[in-house]
Amino acid sequence: MVRTLPILSFVLLFVLALTGCKKDDLVASTGAELLTLATELNEAVSKAEDKKKGVADAQKILDGKKADLKTKMDEVKELRGFQVSEEAMAKFQVDTTAALGKVMGLKISLAMADKETQKAGDDMIAAFTAIVQ
Repeated sequence: MVRTLPILSFVLLFVLALTGCKKDDLVASTGAELLTLATELNEAVSKAEDKKKGVADAQKILDGKKADLKTKMDEVKELRGFQVSEEAMAKFQVDTTAALGKVMGLKISLAMADKETQKAGDDMIAAFTAIVQ
């Protein structure tokens, strides 16, 4: 009995360590997906000659990825310090901040658009921000 306790403790620590690594992968992939999505949204609006169509296209992109990304973000928010490394969380924060910056930058692209297009852009930005928060 006395010998099995240290072995079981070692096995438990090993399993917990493996679990932490897997959570690092989740955090890294979620941050990368946010950044990729933000880039796609930004390009859809910024490169469009017709800003109204660009916002509509960006909204379609967001709608197609929103549910999956929201689920992943909810998982990341539930993680505790021992489940993920500090480095992974730091990178995730950098990616999240960069993604928000790209999407918020759309306000500049839409500054000269009509009120209806600006409103649609603001709604899309709010929907993206809701995923992140």
